[in-house]
Amino acid sequence: MPAKRGTLEQNCEADCHDNQDEQANRVASTQEGAYYDMSSYLDTKPQLPTAFFADNDIIAVSCMRALKEHGYRLPDDISFVGFDDMPLSYVVSPKLTTIQVPKEAFGQRAVTRLSEKIKGKDDISLKISVNPTLVIRDSSKQLI
Repeated sequence: MPAKRGTLEQNCEADCHDNQDEQANRVASTQEGAYYDMSSYLDTKPQLPTAFFADNDIIAVSCMRALKEHGYRLPDDISFVGFDDMPLSYVVSPKLTTIQVPKEAFGQRAVTRLSEKIKGKDDISLKISVNPTLVIRDSSKQLI
């Protein structure tokens, strides 16, 4: 069975939007797999975007490691943004800019909804949104 794949969304230049393959690089969703896939990609000496967005902080940190080992300076050469605001995001160097999701609030709402369903008080479907927060740290820089 093939490994589950994650994505790294690239901040592409205008001509990149015509080619879907250039907008997302697929990497494994594991720490070592993401590192290996990014390292292999960098070995091809591709033209890189100004920034990457990773599905989660583990993928981001692993890919940042590969970039640094290939001589790239973060964020001077490439910015990186993760997702989850995991504890590792502020202990790596550079500290990872990330998207923080209010997991506790989301969990509380989920428990409340589940309880309502079990008690038969509510049989309608709801879409619940949470407001993420951009946590700006050292892995990204403003270009404009």
